[in-house]
Amino acid sequence: MRKTAWPRLSGVLTLLVTMARPVCAQDNSSLNVLVDQNPSQHGVNACLEGTDFEKEKYRIIHATVEDPFKFLYWRSIKPRLAAMLDNQIFTYKLKADALSLIENARFTPNSDSNFAVRYERVYVQNCDATKRTLDLIYKIYSTDPPKALGGATETQATAEKSPQTTTGLAQAGNPFHFTPTGGYNRSDGAFGGGRIQIMPKLGAFHLFDTFTAGGQGSYSMRTLSAALSGSANLFGWLRHAGWRLNYLNSSEPAGVARLKKAELSGQMDGETRPFWQGTVLARFGALLAGGNMQSQMQSGVPTSPLPPQTVANAGYGSLKGYLGLTSRTSHNVFSISYGLELGSVGPSARVDWRKHIGDVADEFWIPTGDHKPLEVESRFTAGGIQIPHSIPLAARFFGGNGGGGDEFFVPGDSWQIRDQPVIRAIPANRFYLTAQGAGADRFTSINLTVSYPVKSRPIVPKDLSADPEFNKILHAQIVSATSIEQNYYTWKDPHFASALDRLPHLKQLLGALQDSVNTAQAAHPNQLTDQFADCTISNATAMFDATNALAARGVAQYGDLSALLPVDSDDLQAVQDACVGEVNQQLNDSGIRAAAAAVDAAGAAILSDFNAIDQKAAAQKAANDIAFVKRTLNTLFKDLNIFSVGPVAVFDAASIGPARGGLGGNRIGPGGGIRLELASYVNFTLGYAWNVDRQPGEGKGALFFSIGVRDLFH
Repeated sequence: MRKTAWPRLSGVLTLLVTMARPVCAQDNSSLNVLVDQNPSQHGVNACLEGTDFEKEKYRIIHATVEDPFKFLYWRSIKPRLAAMLDNQIFTYKLKADALSLIENARFTPNSDSNFAVRYERVYVQNCDATKRTLDLIYKIYSTDPPKALGGATETQATAEKSPQTTTGLAQAGNPFHFTPTGGYNRSDGAFGGGRIQIMPKLGAFHLFDTFTAGGQGSYSMRTLSAALSGSANLFGWLRHAGWRLNYLNSSEPAGVARLKKAELSGQMDGETRPFWQGTVLARFGALLAGGNMQSQMQSGVPTSPLPPQTVANAGYGSLKGYLGLTSRTSHNVFSISYGLELGSVGPSARVDWRKHIGDVADEFWIPTGDHKPLEVESRFTAGGIQIPHSIPLAARFFGGNGGGGDEFFVPGDSWQIRDQPVIRAIPANRFYLTAQGAGADRFTSINLTVSYPVKSRPIVPKDLSADPEFNKILHAQIVSATSIEQNYYTWKDPHFASALDRLPHLKQLLGALQDSVNTAQAAHPNQLTDQFADCTISNATAMFDATNALAARGVAQYGDLSALLPVDSDDLQAVQDACVGEVNQQLNDSGIRAAAAAVDAAGAAILSDFNAIDQKAAAQKAANDIAFVKRTLNTLFKDLNIFSVGPVAVFDAASIGPARGGLGGNRIGPGGGIRLELASYVNFTLGYAWNVDRQPGEGKGALFFSIGVRDLFH
């Protein structure tokens, strides 16, 4: 049987395990359900395996779903599922229709994501043989991750706080998403806000596919932002590209001053395909911005002098470039980034200041029990400013424990490069006084966070993640996905293009062969009828392969061309076997002999080009692509929790300059707290850090608190 030619889906993995054992003697897979012989609830009857529940006309009393992400969709389908199943006569079709209802509620219909895992089992339990009644349980552990399965620390943080986003379930259903946020620090007070995201189902390609707006505020601060963004997944060395138009307006207290900023910007960034045995990928981007910055001294507070070459208020323009590497291994994510900003004050085209940022982030986790990893997050950030002419005060460095207006070097969540010294023992924007005045021109900071979940509930139960049968099937599907990916790189090889260019000539030769066969058949009526038919069918099949390969687009060409060759169904050899081996062996027709020899020679030339393809390089590239996916799945199945709570220990060290006396210099801030992550409702971190070597005018420490509530539209 010839292989099906798949379009390239960049690592599609589909695992469907809905029915594991037959329960009746009929050879009909549609009848298969699993019998829950060990119900977890007391008073629930077991079911007799081998019963044909449809034939015996069992009636469904109740149906439910066991799914760690049921909170995302259960309220919307619960009445529909009850109306479909409750008090209905059991049929295997009805059971399957209900499963389709659940799937469509969990996932976006016709999703074209790169990677999907479907693990779905349907159980019957609580059977009453006298009353002919039963209950149905749908156990669902399926994922549909977003297209860009990056290995960056930002991705891991999202996976821990919002695993439904990593599994791709947050993209289903309502195109509107609203996530409340909030927190507290001494500078800003208690602040709250949220972010709304609109992702309309546009169908065809559009320049922008997502609108995002967010804001937070308190009695002393506000920050508003909005963005139009779009992205594309590509098939060459550049795997993913994104673009954004951004707006930002903020006002934040910074000790003796209030820093205000209004900015419009546009940015583009890209991400390469994985390399170095699939453990590393590169990122790069650029941003062009313009706006104004203002610094207002707080009334009633002693003023601090402006540093040299610093202006309080100015219109500005800036160009930022940034690049980095990110890596993901089985229990570690790492990223290193560098950013350069060239800024100008006013309408001039000269470079008034240069800002350099280096940021290194690492997170590793050590499995110490069932879904109870000891997590260690570390970050080192350094920055420096060179000022040939002048710089707005708000563009200098103001450190502290962040807050509602915490800013990064570029907007967006997918790549967060810190550009301020972070120390959780000092309130936001209050680590800023240097020997030259307000705002530093250099800094370093080191941040360490250690956490351990004392209570947790895994997304995927241990008995499933450790199931040898499940892991065997999963491995087989990963191998299949790798093969599909390898076909793409084979298709990109120039030798494949050479083989493809030979197909028009091959079609002409196949046509000439068929003409010779038709002439010979007319000369020998009622002879070798079956043999002539086999020859004609084989020739038509080869012609069909060549025509489809020329008409197809992209990697689909690979399947049709390879069907002609021994690597697949070898349809050209079938032509020789039927037309020469069956027909002409008996007729010895010179026309058939010459035409078949020409087809054979053309096929040999195509095979020669095909064999020259660097399959080893294609296989390595495919393995690199799938490696990130495998590690993401491993983290999902082995480490991530739907719920966890545990202690957090923190340690920060930061320095700003220029330093003299008690101005600028080094600060150390150890502390601790508690972290709760509950995917169905909320995640928060609450703690306190002590300012060990505080200077006059600084507090003993600071409380840090952040909270996020899940998407209210789900």
